[in-house]
Amino acid sequence: MTFSVVLIPAIVFIIVVIAILLANVFRMHRELSQTFSDLARTYGGTMTSATRLKTVTFKKDDVSFVVKAKYLKGKQVIQIYAIWHDMRFRAKFFPETLSDAMKKFIGMQDIRVGNPDFDSRFVVQSNDVVELMHFLQPAVQAAIYSMGKNAVLNISGGRMQLDREVKFSDPAMIQSVVRQFVDSYFIMRATIVDATNAIEVTAVSLDTTEAVCMVCGEPINQRRVVCRTCSTPHHRECWEYLGQCSTYACGQTKFRLDSDQSRFHIRQ
Repeated sequence: MTFSVVLIPAIVFIIVVIAILLANVFRMHRELSQTFSDLARTYGGTMTSATRLKTVTFKKDDVSFVVKAKYLKGKQVIQIYAIWHDMRFRAKFFPETLSDAMKKFIGMQDIRVGNPDFDSRFVVQSNDVVELMHFLQPAVQAAIYSMGKNAVLNISGGRMQLDREVKFSDPAMIQSVVRQFVDSYFIMRATIVDATNAIEVTAVSLDTTEAVCMVCGEPINQRRVVCRTCSTPHHRECWEYLGQCSTYACGQTKFRLDSDQSRFHIRQ
């Protein structure tokens, strides 16, 4: 009798707790569904719900964006991605933690970009340091800052992806994260285009009639190729030896034949 008196209230308590937890989960997913529905409506996209977590796909200008809600390592995360123009370039930016600081002592890559505030806040990794420096214009650094302290930005395989820790129960935060990523994406793309155009405009005045190869230092009398981006002339053999343009911070891996034939070399 005494055992039953103790056991029944305990069972009731457990059932009530489970019911409350389930009610909160259902409420959160209902709110998340509404938030994603609002996102689809705001950007003129579509929402799918093949799983209990939603996905929104929309297009702005000429770019398609995908927004997903995910659980990553037990955390609630909004994942957003869009195509990036350079399949070869890889870079990752994420907040530095205490464990990251320890990993750097055993060889984890962390590229210093020359901005003390940026360097102290983010771990930066890339497969191409020259192109990374070309990419990290001040406007791009500001855009990465704006994505928030819990954001991980990854560029790889022709895709730019943001993973940002959020609260699924906070629709304003989710809307803000998506808006910030979309705005930052176009800022980054425009910055890269402007920087490339600046190189091309400067290169228009180059005289290659008596050019000297910057790799070997010898005059270029034949088998001359020029950089596709900045038009710097090279011996073809020297370009193939170096694998890219010799101009500092250009990083181009394709050349154009000086006879203006539309054939390009791509370094593998």
